[in-house]
Amino acid sequence: MRGPSLSRGIGSQGGASDNAGAALGVKAEIGDVIISVGTSGTVFPVSPTPTSDPSGLVAGFADATGKYLPLVCTLNASKVLTRPNIDLPELSRLA
Repeated sequence: MRGPSLSRGIGSQGGASDNAGAALGVKAEIGDVIISVGTSGTVFPVSPTPTSDPSGLVAGFADATGKYLPLVCTLNASKVLTRPNIDLPELSRLA
């Protein structure tokens, strides 16, 4: 079975989303969990199987290597970095 073909002269390029790129950049393997804190906060493990969550709480993303990243996201996660009495070493300890 062949995939869709493109007309001559039309280029095609692969890419990755920010989270898939992050997983690739840290060489995440199946079972690893990545936590990203910024303007949004994401938590996603690397999985060998796709995810389907009818509730919509877990988004099913693919990574850049053929595996999957079931992802949970929240907004304004960087606020955790400015909470009183929580500095980066304490945040690491809590993680």
